[in-house]
Amino acid sequence: MDRSQQPTSFRPTGSGDAGNANRLGLTFGIELEFSAVFHDEWLPLKQSGHEYFRQMVVQALDENDITADTAFSDIEMQSENRDNHSLWKLEMDALELSDAEEELLDHPYNVAYPTERLELISRVLCYDHCGWKKEVAKVLSVLNSTASEGSVLLTNHSTGFHIHIGYGTSGVPLRTAKTVLQISLAYERLFDMLYTTDMTRNLFSWLSTVEACDNVMEIGDIFNYGVPTDVGSTARLNGHKSVLNFDNLFTRLTLDNADYRDPKGTIEFREHAGTLDLATIYAHVEICRAVVEYSGQATDVEILQLLARAVRNEDDLDIFTLLAYIGIEPSAIEFHHRRLSDTHQQALQA
Repeated sequence: MDRSQQPTSFRPTGSGDAGNANRLGLTFGIELEFSAVFHDEWLPLKQSGHEYFRQMVVQALDENDITADTAFSDIEMQSENRDNHSLWKLEMDALELSDAEEELLDHPYNVAYPTERLELISRVLCYDHCGWKKEVAKVLSVLNSTASEGSVLLTNHSTGFHIHIGYGTSGVPLRTAKTVLQISLAYERLFDMLYTTDMTRNLFSWLSTVEACDNVMEIGDIFNYGVPTDVGSTARLNGHKSVLNFDNLFTRLTLDNADYRDPKGTIEFREHAGTLDLATIYAHVEICRAVVEYSGQATDVEILQLLARAVRNEDDLDIFTLLAYIGIEPSAIEFHHRRLSDTHQQALQA
């Protein structure tokens, strides 16, 4: 069967398509983690510190009509800056280079010093306006051109590409959040073909657990638990350490009853490895958009039919049929088909 076709019995009424995209008024933001490794003779960096590079990128973005700023080292200023979602931000982050990656960097690039570990955070973008694609393309072009003379930009397993999806100024509804998590659990085997995840579970038990949640905080609590450490203490895990993060849908109190920042009202997709590749970013944004939109628009019967296929482990549903079924644009499906085909060919040649 051609991957773009599905049996008529497995096509939901109102399944998504490019012409009817974003009937829910979805908004989103992206986070790109990477590292800039600098030429060890790049004098401006030695004279002015790493802030020079961040300011240089921000200035270049402003000159290209992209409003941007950097995060400051002061905690209060950083918190104030992070809560402004109308501009792009360039912040400090963490990245680790393996020995093999360091060997790939020829002299004169110095991996010990100076190395800048960064996270580029977008403003709130809207699916209703196709201009978001041009904006992301312009940002990546500016970033690469700014770094071209004195540094090289790197992404690896320790970096991530994360997407926050919300309903504009409203929070994602409970039913939509539950369905997003249930689809991710039900078809983890297929999504694993696209992204690296690791969650062992009894499927029916997990789906039932999610369905029993009466509010978004209970969904977040599924991912919030303690893990014993080697030194006898307990480390807390939460949504920020999971492939799906629902913690932004609610305000959680600290032990002293002090509130965290106001919730963003978004679901964060954290499964993708770091990338600065424009086509990869487009394709992943489209998948996240379609999963949330399908979850918000499909009827209860359609959702139950989809989940039941996973519980029964029906093997006739492949990843491309699933993507088309929930309303992924054909161009994004074709991108992933090419990428998986290339990966398969590389594995055969290895």
